[in-house]
Order: sequence, then C-alpha cells, then structure tokens
Amino acid sequence: MNTRLKNLLLWIVSLVTVVIVFQLGYGLKVLQPTNISWLMTVKDDWGQHYLGWFFYRNEPWHFPLGHIDKFYYSLGTNVGFTDSIPLMAIFFKLFAPLLPADFQYLGLWLFLCYLLAAYYTILLCRLFKLGNFYTFLAVVFVLTNPVLAYRGMHPALCTQWLLIACIYLYFLSPSGVGVGKILRYQFILLLIAVLVNPYIGFMVFGFTVTTAVKICFFNKAISRKKFLGFLGGSVFSVLLAWWLVGLIEFGKHEDLGVSGAYGLYAFNLNSLYNPHSFSTILPEFKQVSWHQFESYMYLGFGVMSLLLFLLIYFLYRYSRGSRRAAFQLNGSSLIPLSVFVLCVALFAITNRITFNDKVLFTIPIPPFLTQLGDVFRASARFFWIPYYLLILFAVIALSRSKLKPRDKESILILAVFLQLYDIRPILTFRNLTYGGYETPLDDKAWTSLMSKFDDIVFYPPFESHQLTHMDYQYFCFLAARNKKTINIGYVARQDTRGMGIYKDSLSARLEEGELSPRALYITTAPYLGEFSTTLQSDPHKLHMLDGYYYLTGSEIKDDRLRAMLAAEDLKYKAKLDSGLAGTGRKTFFRETAKLPVTDGKPIHYFTQRQYNSKGFLAIDGWAFLDTTQNNKGDSIFITLSSDDRSYIAATAIQSRPDVSAHFSRPYLDDAGFKTIAFFDSVPKGIYHLGIAIKDHQGRFYHQLDGSFVKVGMAEYAVPEKTARLPDAGKIVYGLDYFKTDSGQISLSGWAAPEGSDAEHSRISGVLKSKENSYIFDMEPLSRPDVTTAFHNKFNMDNSGFRARVQQTALEKGVYQFGILIRDTRSNKESMIFTDKLVTIQ
Repeated sequence: MNTRLKNLLLWIVSLVTVVIVFQLGYGLKVLQPTNISWLMTVKDDWGQHYLGWFFYRNEPWHFPLGHIDKFYYSLGTNVGFTDSIPLMAIFFKLFAPLLPADFQYLGLWLFLCYLLAAYYTILLCRLFKLGNFYTFLAVVFVLTNPVLAYRGMHPALCTQWLLIACIYLYFLSPSGVGVGKILRYQFILLLIAVLVNPYIGFMVFGFTVTTAVKICFFNKAISRKKFLGFLGGSVFSVLLAWWLVGLIEFGKHEDLGVSGAYGLYAFNLNSLYNPHSFSTILPEFKQVSWHQFESYMYLGFGVMSLLLFLLIYFLYRYSRGSRRAAFQLNGSSLIPLSVFVLCVALFAITNRITFNDKVLFTIPIPPFLTQLGDVFRASARFFWIPYYLLILFAVIALSRSKLKPRDKESILILAVFLQLYDIRPILTFRNLTYGGYETPLDDKAWTSLMSKFDDIVFYPPFESHQLTHMDYQYFCFLAARNKKTINIGYVARQDTRGMGIYKDSLSARLEEGELSPRALYITTAPYLGEFSTTLQSDPHKLHMLDGYYYLTGSEIKDDRLRAMLAAEDLKYKAKLDSGLAGTGRKTFFRETAKLPVTDGKPIHYFTQRQYNSKGFLAIDGWAFLDTTQNNKGDSIFITLSSDDRSYIAATAIQSRPDVSAHFSRPYLDDAGFKTIAFFDSVPKGIYHLGIAIKDHQGRFYHQLDGSFVKVGMAEYAVPEKTARLPDAGKIVYGLDYFKTDSGQISLSGWAAPEGSDAEHSRISGVLKSKENSYIFDMEPLSRPDVTTAFHNKFNMDNSGFRARVQQTALEKGVYQFGILIRDTRSNKESMIFTDKLVTIQ
C-alpha cells in the first residue's frame, strides 16, 4: 500500500473513531439543530448555555455585540457570561431570522471539538515522524481522555483541541515552516480562544508568549522589537475582541474576581489518579471539598501504566549510561515550554496545597497573584496543559524509543485496551433525551399569562432556583420563547453592586405597593411578605399557578384566560388563604381624642423608611422611652395630628437586639416597629406625623416628629383663584430653591411672622399678575435649622415649606410669587411678595 493511501486510510479511520466515540458519549442525534431536549432536560450548565443563546438570538443587535438585555434583567448580561460560546452565537445570530424556532449549535460544537482534537493530534504525531499505527493510537488516547469526556458539561471548555494545536505550533521549525506562518497561526488560535472562553483564551495566550519567546530568544528567528510588537499586538487584539463582544466593559461592574476564591477549586495532588466514580479498576479517593470537582484530571489506568513503564525504561537507560534526550525536533528548545508548564501547574495547584482530604500547607503569595487567581478561580483547569502533554508525549516517547517495533506496538495496544476498559463509565454515562422540549410547568397557562405582560419579575431577583432546584430554567425558557424580559437567571460573572441596587429598588417599590402594569410578578411563600402593601390594599391581586404565587400590575381582560386562571386559584384556595393571612391584617388610622404632646421629648427614635402614598403610610424604624431600661411589652403607635384632630395607628413590633447592644441597655429588643396604615377614615389634608409609646404599665407618651403627611392630596399643588388677598405683613423668609422648568414651578424655603413663633403657622403660596391672583397650599417642612440660625427665643421649626405647581393650571401672564401665613389660632393672615417672577405664555 503506497504512502498516500495509507495516509488517507489514517484520516478515514480517525474520522470513524471520532464518530464512534461521540456516539458513545453523546449520540449523533445531538447534532440535529432542532434537538434541544438533551440540553434542557439535563439542566444545570447545558440549560444555561442554551438559554443564553436563546435570549441572544431573539434580541436586536446591541453594542457590545454580545450583550443580552432581556435575560438577568434589568442588568442584562453577556452571551459570554452564559458560556454560550460567543464565536458561534454571533455567527448564528447573523442568520437568526432564517433559523427554526428551536435551534442549537452546541452539539455541532462538541463534535467539532472531537474532530479537531483528532486532526491536531495527527499533525503533531506527523511532526514527530510517528508511523500511522502509533498516530492512530495517539488519536484514540486523546479522543477518549477522561477530561474531554468529563468537560462535556461545559461545551466551551471542550475546546481543548486548541491546546494540542498550540503544542503543534510550538514544535514547528521556524526555518522549515517560516516564522510568519507560525506566528500568524498562533494569533488566529488566540483570537478563536478568546471568543470561546476566557479560561481557554488565557491558556492559549500563555502558549502565544511561550512560542514567541522560543522563536525570539532560542531560535533567534525574530528580533526583540518584532517579539514585543507581536506580543503587544496580541494583547491589544485580545482586549479589543473582548471589548467588542462585551466580556470587558469600561463603566460596568461585573465582579470578574471573587475574593478568597483562589485555592477553593485547586488541583488536588491526587487528581491524576483519582477517577472519582468513573473507573472500573481504581477506587475513588477523597478530596478537600466538593469544589475540587474542577481538579478532575484522571489519566486513566492505561495511560498511567504507560507512563510507569516509560519511567522505568528511561531510568534503566540512564543507569546504562545513556544521556541522550528521549526526543528532539529540529533543535527546538524545551526550556520555554518547561517553564510555562511549571508555571501553569503551580497556578493550578495554588498556594493551598491539598492531598486527598487534607490541606497540607498554605504558602503566602503576592497580592497580584491572589487577584489573578480570584478571577480565574477554577484554577485546576490550567493543569490541562501538562495533562495533554503527558498523554501525547507518552505515546511519542514510546514510539521514538529504542525498543523493538513489535514490543512498542504490543505495549501501546495493551495500554489502549487497559485505558478503554478502565474509563468505560465516563465514556458512556450520559443518557440523553432527544427532540423538542416542554417544561414540567403548565406551559400553556404560563404562556397565555406571560403574553399579557412585557416583563416577568421574580422576587427575589437574580436567583437560580425559586421553588424547586434550577426551576429558573423553566421560566427563563418560557420567557425566551415568548420574547419577554425576566429578572432571574444564572451567569458566570455578576455585577453585585448593580444587583443590590436593583433589588433595593424593587423592594422599595413593592413596599410602596407599586406594581408596574407591564409586569407579571412571581414569588414563593417565604417572600410573599414583600407584597404585603399591595395585598392589604387589594387581596384579590394574589393568584397561584403550579405552586407559584403571582400578582399582576394590571387587570387581565381576556375572559377565557381569566376563567382558566380562576380555576387554578380555586385549586389552590387553601394556600392562597394561608398566604394572605401571612401578610398581616390591614391596619387603619382611627380617629381619637386630641392627643396632647408629652413634655420633654421622652421618646428616642429613628425612622428608617417612610413612604407616604395616596392611600396609606408605610413606615418602619425603632423607638423607645429614654428613661427605660427594659421595653418588653411596650406598644408603639404612629399618629397624625392637625389643629383639631388626631388619628392613631398600631405598629407591629420587630425584634431589634441591635438597639439593646448599641445603647448598652438590658433589653430594648422590642424597639423595632413597622406598619402600613391606611387613610380610609382620615380626611384630606396635611398632618403632623408623630410617634407614641404605651409602656407595659399603661402610661402613654406622645411626641411629634419633624415631618408631615399628605392625605388625599395631589402630587402638584392646585392653585385656586382669589379676588382678595390679605394685607402685607412683617414676614421673614428665605428661598432655598425656586425654578421654572419642564412645565412646572418648583420651590422650597422657610417663612415665619417677624418677632413671633412659627408653631401655629400655616404657610401658603401666592401667584399674582395684573389680571389674576392664585393661592395654593404648600407642604410644611420641619426646619429646626432656622430656629438655630436666629438664636432668639422664638421657635421657628414649623417654618419650612415646599411645593410644585403645574404651569398649565395658570392663565397667561407674568406672576409675582408671594408668601401668605395664617395663624391657626387667631386666623389672622399676612402676606409678603418676593422678587421671584414667573412668566406663563
């Protein structure tokens, strides 16, 4: 058989081997683009990868190119942070309108990884002048190596063919192939790697530096200037590619590193012979923690036997006086590669040295290494480089040894059989499903419900599980299929600060009872209390489907859908009633006899949150009597006071041991309070907010706060025309803010009768033109700073005011702004005009 035919046969047999190994591991049906069941039913990482692509393909193009807006909303994410392989995602997005509804490329990518691993193994073996038989056995070892099979959980990380390709390029002779060709191919591999996965990209970048060092300093084939230019261009290109895709963004705050993570996913010193549960020969060995699944690096019994034989063989030859290197290629120095391999091996092991289930010792390292390790926290993956070198050069070393050909062939065949027998479990453990995909939920009902809204809002947001393990994938799949935004998910890198801001904002809106009419809100029993304001206002907003509570920001008008959802509510009636009971009874302000203010300000308090809605007041904080050492059994109330009326509402006591600790008192744990009190019985007006405590002995204390509460009043003051204005009076005032913009007049400041207290002042605003005069109410503000500033005997705390007036409420003209003060005891009024003018056109 001639050489060309033998080579063709090698390629054919290798291709058949790829198909057989892939069929054993995954099944060729995963190559079918519309087969998504195998990805979504396995869940975990495969589901994340598919969902990232699913959302990405349905969105318009953004910049950066890899940005996803509707997944992990409102922060969004990047297709690279879902490990959806940006290189493939961007390519197929170009054809998104032509693709079927269910389309995946991950099966194709996995097959390509196996195919290219075989391809570069053949090239490498030919470079070392191995015969076809040895080359084929090397292909078998590479295709069936446990790390490649194990890493099927992360298709992007199966791009290990790039490592073999880099090894091949390293050993190419610059004089025989040409420096430009080697560096150009290495640069292409680098760009592919960084558009697949950052870990693979960082490994290939290491090879890029190593190969350039060898060519410049050992082969002397390029100048140092060209060497620096090549590395500088490579670094710039990597950063540019990542910036274009969005894996790095200036101004964004993804946590690229996780503090303290370096060492957590470290390489265990037993990793090369620890099969976990994937061996028919060796037992599983212990590890320090479950996190060290990343250090799975089992060589297989066949490869380990081959390495042991080679060790004995070369020790024997060394003892017989042989000092010749086991192999060389065109004078290629092994020094750069050895240094690189040593560095990545140490980085993979980390400074926290582990063996079996013991931490042997920890070595102090410079902060910059810790920070790098926190970014690439799954550090054990970097041992893939020495791992592949061990497998490949075990075959190459034996084939180039001085043993007889028949002995070498027999040893390799035995090693292959031992290897395949040993690692059979990891080659065949997957039992994948095929076809389309439906979630375990009532897809029809959820799809109908989601179709009525733009946003799917979960509380808590950004979680990867809600009611069951990984059920975020069910809802994300339905949201993607219906092209809706959703605020849950799982991504590789998170913007922790942005997540906190969004969650706080969402919590604040829910506490205020604000549900967006565009949103469908979904939660579970532990978090139903976050919706207590809404549910106390309207308990009919709470519904249940598939065991999940949901609320809608607007009424569903589809009669058929309403009937279907009502039937579901009936099925879950007991849980709905229980959920409503858990959100607390509705609390009202009730009218009471005029509440006197206790002298001396006996209550020490702090308001952490206060929200004044049209229909209720939501407030929480802590309060206790200054004179008490133990407030167990004390009750806390919120009050509203006007000139002639008082209203009171109970609060729920919240345990606050931190208050006891802070004030060093035996027991102030009952100081916390929280309430949502409704204004149903409170007339329209502006009321002075107060706090009251009834101690365990029945004594009542009442103290006014410095703020006011508006009941039934519009956001904007309503100017009322008047034909009579009071006489000018002696008023002192100050305007902190006065602005006409965006169709409104906004103002704030203080005013008080000259030489008098402001305690009983009611302050109004005046706008007067030649033809018309208007008076409007202003919101009172507490201004103790004014009292302090005047240093006199008068109390001017009640002198503050602010207001907003819509310009459309006024007729055309040039108006002068004035301040009107009415004494609520004597009803005497006085007024003063300022120099502020407002032109209404």
